[in-house]
Amino acid sequence: SREYTVVKKVIGKEGDHIQIKNMSIFVNGKKYAELHPIILQKLNKTEKQMQTDYIVPKNSVFVLGSYERSYDSRYWGVLPVEPNKKLDIATPILF
Repeated sequence: SREYTVVKKVIGKEGDHIQIKNMSIFVNGKKYAELHPIILQKLNKTEKQMQTDYIVPKNSVFVLGSYERSYDSRYWGVLPVEPNKKLDIATPILF
């Protein structure tokens, strides 16, 4: 198993309702983001193929990058989180 660091904003946690309708991403009914056409093209996916509606499972989070073209849970689904692993806050350092 490889270890890696993912720096994304958690917008959905266990029990939250995720929907992708048309090009919009909703968490518990609130719109958070949209799918990006360029990423869909690179993934060879259509808007229709991306439509989904589910509840975030236990030990998982739905994450969103800060850049509109970020590759994140919009495209690859929930991120599994090991029960004893800590999620932490990343703080940008400005010079």
